[in-house]
Amino acid sequence: MICPGVLYMPGHNIGHVANGPEIVAYRASQIYPVKVFLHLTEILNKMKITIYLAASANGMISNNRNVPDWLSPEYGQGFMAICERTQAVIMGKTTYNILAPNYLPLKEGSLVVLTHDTKATPAQPNVLFTSDSPQAIVAQLSAKGHTEAVIIGGTQTVSAFIKAGLVNELILVVEPVLFGKGLPLMEGVDAEYKLALQEVKKLNENSVELRYEVRK
Repeated sequence: MICPGVLYMPGHNIGHVANGPEIVAYRASQIYPVKVFLHLTEILNKMKITIYLAASANGMISNNRNVPDWLSPEYGQGFMAICERTQAVIMGKTTYNILAPNYLPLKEGSLVVLTHDTKATPAQPNVLFTSDSPQAIVAQLSAKGHTEAVIIGGTQTVSAFIKAGLVNELILVVEPVLFGKGLPLMEGVDAEYKLALQEVKKLNENSVELRYEVRK
């Protein structure tokens, strides 16, 4: 269970608050008390998390074929730009499998892949396979010096970070296509979230970029 006041220790799982300024970080059966110099809540507040995705006009982020042949060049340009700016990219294993090995957006920086298959061999040294919680991932990225990160897919990863209350911004590139079947933006999320429209940008004759602030 993750609580305010817990600091993520690289190489450890998150434990519980032990005694005021101390926490318990645990690995396997060993328990280590450590001093907290920066509360987890402070870490989370300092990290800006943006979701950047393309969507069909009916809100699907992927077609049933799982083939990204419907994306506009403008989406691709924006995708690379935000990955280069943040230098920290979060994705699910399905998204990773589509991009790896030749189309991963960063050669340096941090590429975090949410998966249960954490023993998989990464396509390049900056790829981290993890089954950690969204809070632990944010804390680890912060420990590496990142102040913002971008989520590029897919449904389960987006849903986990939304449910954790960690997303600050949602950027959707709405493409001129309808999918009868495909992947939704979120799944298994029961709560409602208010958005504030910050910008509408026409990218080409048929594609529009919508930028929202996620209200907390």
